[in-house]
Amino acid sequence: MALPSMGLADRGGARGSWGRWGGVVLVVVWSKKKKERLNMHSSVRKPARVNVRGIVLALGLMMASGGLVSLGGCDRTTEGQKALKKATEEMAVLTANGGGVSSNPEFRKKRYEEIQRTLASFRDSTETGIAPAAGLMWASATAGLGELEIEVAGQHDAKASMSAADALRYVSMYVSELSNAKAAGKVDVSKEQQALSNQRAEKTAELSKVSGELTKNQGQLDRLNAEAKRVMDEAKAKRRTALELRGSAEGKSATEGLEIVKKAAEVSREADALERKAGEISAKAGEFQSTVTDLTRAKESLEKTLKLIDDSGNALKAVQAQAGEVSRERSESASKIASDVSKSIAELNTTRQALLAALDGAAKKTGDALAAAKKVPATDSDAGSQKLAVATYSIQLAEIASARARDAARLARVLSSAANANPALPDGAALKDAAEKADQEALAAGAAAREAFENAKNSLDGISKVSESVKARLEALSLRLAALAENRAVATPAPTVTASSVGASAATVGAAESGDIAEVKRVVAQMQESAKAQDIGAFLSHINFDEKTQKAMSTMVGVSNSIKALDQVCSAKLNAGLEEAAGPLGGALTKMSGVKSFEGELVDELSDMTFKSVLPGQVEVTNRKGETQRFIKKGSQWLMNPPGDLPLGMIEQMSAFGTELSGAVDEIAKDVTAGKISTKEMLQQVLMTRLGPIFRKLGGGIK
Repeated sequence: MALPSMGLADRGGARGSWGRWGGVVLVVVWSKKKKERLNMHSSVRKPARVNVRGIVLALGLMMASGGLVSLGGCDRTTEGQKALKKATEEMAVLTANGGGVSSNPEFRKKRYEEIQRTLASFRDSTETGIAPAAGLMWASATAGLGELEIEVAGQHDAKASMSAADALRYVSMYVSELSNAKAAGKVDVSKEQQALSNQRAEKTAELSKVSGELTKNQGQLDRLNAEAKRVMDEAKAKRRTALELRGSAEGKSATEGLEIVKKAAEVSREADALERKAGEISAKAGEFQSTVTDLTRAKESLEKTLKLIDDSGNALKAVQAQAGEVSRERSESASKIASDVSKSIAELNTTRQALLAALDGAAKKTGDALAAAKKVPATDSDAGSQKLAVATYSIQLAEIASARARDAARLARVLSSAANANPALPDGAALKDAAEKADQEALAAGAAAREAFENAKNSLDGISKVSESVKARLEALSLRLAALAENRAVATPAPTVTASSVGASAATVGAAESGDIAEVKRVVAQMQESAKAQDIGAFLSHINFDEKTQKAMSTMVGVSNSIKALDQVCSAKLNAGLEEAAGPLGGALTKMSGVKSFEGELVDELSDMTFKSVLPGQVEVTNRKGETQRFIKKGSQWLMNPPGDLPLGMIEQMSAFGTELSGAVDEIAKDVTAGKISTKEMLQQVLMTRLGPIFRKLGGGIK
């Protein structure tokens, strides 16, 4: 069957490095999650995926058929036989659709309860062969009801995981905001202001002196220029008189004319003398003019210097005021985030109550099933079935205990992180007490889980051949308990969240731009750590998706988790990963799970960046190839804008089929675990049969 290509890395600009940010965001949806986060997030869903539903039905049907066959020689059908027959039919109804167990919880619940009611009065029957079959079938149905509780617990666990992640993120944000608020509050420009004040006084004195000298020299210059003009005007008057005298000599007698000419010559000589005097005065005025010009330039320079000093003083006042405003805003933001921390922890505790109630219900029903199975006489004919039932329910009880332990450890980690926040949260003392109590709860739950695990292992004694699925479940349980011991709050305390650990930078005079850059560097460092840890949720929390896209991404993360779980089950049961076991289709699914999306390249890219503040609240980040991406500040968070060519519409369309696809993959994983799919060929056939229609719809739905 030809399936549509799921080569997401080839669509929507997914190639390249920074150029493949869109692809990274797509592929990141399929990628591996951080081990610790996986342990917490999958703490209850894991048992649900490797549940005993298939074994429950197998045991029930086997015991029913065995009981009926053993009584097949009777001439009449007894009430016990009728009950077994009816219960068998109910069991068969559960697998009516192609051999897979129905995924409808209400449907299964009604069937299991009907089986319980049908067999309740025959568990202690004295009729030959009835009691063992009825007892094990009743136990199978009861364990099935326990599985339903486990699945409900899984839903609550997913919500609790989100609340825990929110709380941890808010603690980090709180520390960053309050640290920056305190740093901004420490900004003090008084020394710089005093230095400017001293400089202004010095330049003001110089200006006063220069202005005095300028006034004095300008007065001398003005006086000399006036005197030179007066003398020159007098010389001009005498020139006119001499001309007039010469003109009046015409028509006079020689004697009279000679006297007039002599007089005119004398007046001309006086004019010459006056002109020489005016020239001397002008020359002296020129000397003063040079001095006045120099003093004027000096005065203008000092006035400009004083203006610069005043501007610098005003700028310092603005910086001081801005630092105060930043401190106030960050303090207010930290206060709101502290409230978010409390709210997330409260939501976590509320969800935990529902989770623990579901686990209690699962433990009660599974315990009842175990007690019923142990009560069944282990005769030669049914000893193997009875022992397998006891082992199966013991393992399920251990898985439930493990889920409870991981939940307690998760709470302890969240509370420890909040209690150790530095600067401390407002309710730090109460958080510390709560963290210590949670840690003790985690200790006790871990011990109980390990005891249940040992009981589960011991229950396998006497079983000649242990199936691979049971071995896989025990191995997975062992790994989860080992991780629990390794990550427990007392053994490895949650790291203290401090200002240095989140990269908070101290505010400095005029450093608003560098402050933004420092915050974005911190965010990029967090993204790099998320990439190293393969923590999808943490990585995506730094990307500026709208609410609709974020919801679609969350759905696709669920698909990724289901595919990875199937891959793990295939490795355990079929001795081959999904890609090797299922060929091209398995390869397509593996690609969707994103198992290679965080293998080095992204981490390497995030480690070599340059940062540039381009606008208030916007920082441009460039990698070594010159490719850029922009971060914007939304409220108190810095978020990376998704690439413009990211096919968001395609992601949303894909998510419409995500729940259906995830459910189908989960069912296949359960069938592989239960041994219903025991070969690679069977797996390939089931994948094509069950996933083919979904892929065809998905391929037709993406435009």
